[in-house]
Amino acid sequence: MTALTERDLHFVPNGVDVRKIVRAVVIRNRVPLLAIMCCSLASASLIYWLSFHIVVRTSLQTYENSQYLLYFRLVVFSVPFLVGVLGGAPILATEYESGSFRFTQTQGVGRRRLLLITLTSYLVVLVAGSGLVGIAIDRFRSVDNVVRPAPSWAIGSFFSQSMTFLAIVVASFCVCVFVGAIVRRTVAGITTAVATLLIGTLLICVEFFQKSLAFMSTSVEAKFGSIGRHSHLISYWVENGHGGRVINGDLLSPAQFQILRVTRHYTFWVQSIPASHYQAVQFLWFAIFALVAAIAIMGAFWRLGGNDRLLPRLKINHKSSDDLQENSSFSGEGERRTHRQERFGIDN
Repeated sequence: MTALTERDLHFVPNGVDVRKIVRAVVIRNRVPLLAIMCCSLASASLIYWLSFHIVVRTSLQTYENSQYLLYFRLVVFSVPFLVGVLGGAPILATEYESGSFRFTQTQGVGRRRLLLITLTSYLVVLVAGSGLVGIAIDRFRSVDNVVRPAPSWAIGSFFSQSMTFLAIVVASFCVCVFVGAIVRRTVAGITTAVATLLIGTLLICVEFFQKSLAFMSTSVEAKFGSIGRHSHLISYWVENGHGGRVINGDLLSPAQFQILRVTRHYTFWVQSIPASHYQAVQFLWFAIFALVAAIAIMGAFWRLGGNDRLLPRLKINHKSSDDLQENSSFSGEGERRTHRQERFGIDN
């Protein structure tokens, strides 16, 4: 009789080859992955085409085509929205609806391992596609900067840069993945993801963007109306001789300010952010979006719940192969003796 070993009693495999899992994930998600790449290629091509028409040169002047600038911003901001809603939200929601997570636990894969490989596949495609769009954005900006003072602190221009575009795409995708994990239904997850992105966009436009500029700004005393050409004015006010703010600058005309300054020694203060801080603010928002993406991914893994174990396996502790063989022989002999006693009516 062949001795039993611990390996023989593990009726669930220790794991599946990663290459097989990656191939299976790519084959199963080939349609959304291909759609994301096609969307990125189409957006990059359209932005590149718009770069040839953004600047209009006439015999009298050279100016920016505002209609083509609107098309450019619509393309740039629609890509993260479509990628997040149609690509990110259904990932976990469809897995829950189809029962894939319950099936994978019988195959030695595990839910978290499957989610990690799936998200990695999507992120590779997202980074590649966003890189192509970013190249087209840089081309568009290089042409547009001829007629537009750079840098532009308008919120639409600020978030349509190549660096922030990549961060916005990844953050939107990860947030929608987390929303789909919370809702666990495809249609409801897509609807909730749309509402989440709209609320986040509204908060950024109304509240957070101005606060980030104020965080990076400086306040200096200046003459009324004097400010650097490429500095972004945040606020200005009038202070008395004791440093107390008495009136906001937008409520005071230049003539009124001159009277106050001559008679009562009032000073005019300007809070602005210089052009040299433009890249610093870009890196700040890149870090914010990266943090949001990391939190969303951790939330998606947390939503899977519990420790990612396979089906229970028979464990053998403190027993050698000889002990297993001996126990198996004793067990078989005992069963045969009991059978003979029952057959012939022999009592112990």
